[in-house]
Amino acid sequence: MEPQQQIDDWIEDHREDLATFLLEFATVSSPRGYEREAAEYLSSWLQSNGIETRLQPVVGDRVNVVGKLPGSQNESASRVVFNGHLDTAYGNAEEDDRVLPDRLRSHTSAWRDEDDLFGVGVINDKGPMTAFLWAALAVEASNVSPAGDIYLTASAGEIGGTTTDESWDPRTVGSGIGTRRLVDGGITGDYAIVAETTDYAIARMECGVVWFEITITGSPTYQPRLAAYEPDTVMDEHPGALPAASKAVRVLEQWGSEYSNSETKEYDHGTMRPSAGVGAIESGNPNAPIVAPGTATLYLDVRLPPEAGPELVRDEIDRVLMSEGIDATVEPYLFRRGYIADDEAVSPLTTTLSDAHYDLFDETPPDPQPMITSMWRDINVFNEVGVPAVTCGPPRTTREFEGTTHPCMHLDDLVAGAKLYARAMVDLCCET
Repeated sequence: MEPQQQIDDWIEDHREDLATFLLEFATVSSPRGYEREAAEYLSSWLQSNGIETRLQPVVGDRVNVVGKLPGSQNESASRVVFNGHLDTAYGNAEEDDRVLPDRLRSHTSAWRDEDDLFGVGVINDKGPMTAFLWAALAVEASNVSPAGDIYLTASAGEIGGTTTDESWDPRTVGSGIGTRRLVDGGITGDYAIVAETTDYAIARMECGVVWFEITITGSPTYQPRLAAYEPDTVMDEHPGALPAASKAVRVLEQWGSEYSNSETKEYDHGTMRPSAGVGAIESGNPNAPIVAPGTATLYLDVRLPPEAGPELVRDEIDRVLMSEGIDATVEPYLFRRGYIADDEAVSPLTTTLSDAHYDLFDETPPDPQPMITSMWRDINVFNEVGVPAVTCGPPRTTREFEGTTHPCMHLDDLVAGAKLYARAMVDLCCET
């Protein structure tokens, strides 16, 4: 039997095991900053399956998981890092309450209905991770031996986050901090595959990101004293900060739309459409709203084209606000640069994944959608240090369950994702 057929058969035979493992893994709570329990779960599982594994410190008690299938160090074989992230978008009640109108079951748990596997943690990112983890087990069980090292890594802190005040909280930090620690600790290779949901598209570029703190000041005013102003002029003459902040939100959202249109660029491997928008506002005292506050702060998220820095937009944001009569202080407080993998260097990796997709589905993979290429994903960390990297993985979808729409991944796609990653392992790293 051909090795790839043997691997495919092994994955099919363990189809239900993939689903069971994913649901158990996704049920382990791991919001950004609190990944340790999931890391220990995964490390124990890898070790129980005979895979060399260690926990790599990141910051505080946060850790990465580093598993390895050691190769025979044949110079003709490649070393490949498979990477996913442990942190999930929800699960921290304090942060969730700031953004979620309702907390749904899928925000913090995982379950199965027929062959759909539900949960935010399933699709982002424990489903794609499950696919490459079980691909590695399938390769281990086959008659092929790695000639190049295969790293199986799970990072803390991929999802965006940082601290906004003077007291730095290591639990809030994300935006690639764990994967940065991986490469700083020497976990590199000839290529990296960052496992995320992409509808099997192969994305070799991602936006950078900068966050701005925009502070608007005025005069705090006891609300009844606003009666001194005529009703027709009170909004123009209002001494507090909130009316100007409200206007600033509208101005910035309009600018963000124009910015996105002007910075959209088409490449032969996809379209990038950077975005910009206000994500948070702080002002006033909810315990005593009797005072029109004299300060308001907006927090603006701007996605940047590859290689660009905050200077691309900072002066423009100042100008737009000033043109509307809004006096504000604009300061960046987070910056991560975006990258495009070098065409020649990444070509063997994209060719391998394209061939694997054609072998599985009898068609070439789709081009990545702008929403795939225009966010932060940790391929930026690898591409920055010269490790050609792409993000590629099975699709996510949504389905109604008990009257509510939830995100999910179909078991067929989980299995196909495992077969895709296994093909990459064999083609790039193994002697057959």
